[in-house]
Amino acid sequence: MRNLISIEGKSNIIVLDEKGNLKQLVESENLVVTNGLNHVIDMLGSSPGSYMLAMGVGTGTTSPTSAQTALVAEISRKSATIAESGKNIRYTGVWSPADLSSVSITEAGIFNHASSGQGVMFARQTPSAINLGTNDNVTMNWDFTFNAA
Repeated sequence: MRNLISIEGKSNIIVLDEKGNLKQLVESENLVVTNGLNHVIDMLGSSPGSYMLAMGVGTGTTSPTSAQTALVAEISRKSATIAESGKNIRYTGVWSPADLSSVSITEAGIFNHASSGQGVMFARQTPSAINLGTNDNVTMNWDFTFNAA
């Protein structure tokens, strides 16, 4: 018997102005990179390591490839809240104006380390440019669904 397992990921990035009004909503699919897939295998095996716990954003515009191990130009990383439901996992990261201001976000990733430039990257995406002002708040929701066929 052979099972096929797939991991599907998508995200939405919500930008609110200083009054809480929706300024921008960007939805994007992601690529689970080779190191991320290997980390899942390790978690099931004899060298579990640490789970994915942080989200990073950056200004890199290089298209995602499975060989990438980091964001191209990371500018901020935040601890994520994690919610599991059945075969779904949702990561949520929140950035305030003090974290990100007057920048254009063009890449994002999920990591197993809270510090920029550290740890294993599980997945990466390059959404259309998210242009932030000086008082914008950002919430990123990243959903992964695990399927077996």
